[in-house]
Amino acid sequence: MNRFVDIPAEAITARLTAAKFTRTNTAGEVTYELRHARDSRLVVTVYTSVARGAGVARACGDDAIRVLAQLVWVPRGETAPRRKTLYRAKILRVNSVEGTLDRMVEAAREGWRACNRLYTEDYRRRLEKRFGRGPMVDRTVDLVTA
Repeated sequence: MNRFVDIPAEAITARLTAAKFTRTNTAGEVTYELRHARDSRLVVTVYTSVARGAGVARACGDDAIRVLAQLVWVPRGETAPRRKTLYRAKILRVNSVEGTLDRMVEAAREGWRACNRLYTEDYRRRLEKRFGRGPMVDRTVDLVTA
């Protein structure tokens, strides 16, 4: 049977900042974001379930750590951003602090992979639209994914 564990906010912060995430605040909750270097519309967000100013994540059963990878853009003529979810994970805070943090980081990596897949596919489509299909396009995409 799984056992709930309290996750200290410092442990979450240390693990995510080591992975180059930046801290943000969303609706009273501490979140961390990592934007793609080649396309800032691609973002992995970790919802920590730590309330602003709290030292630990919320109590048992209140919330889980969530990881989302999204494409975020603002269409022309609009002000509200639109979002396409590429990856979603729910990390239960059970068994051990280290195990929970490891699962959180692995989910963030999987979200990053989803962003890279979309970037590579989008890049390929743009090259094919501009230059047509051919070996040049395939070689270029291989360089992007390497």
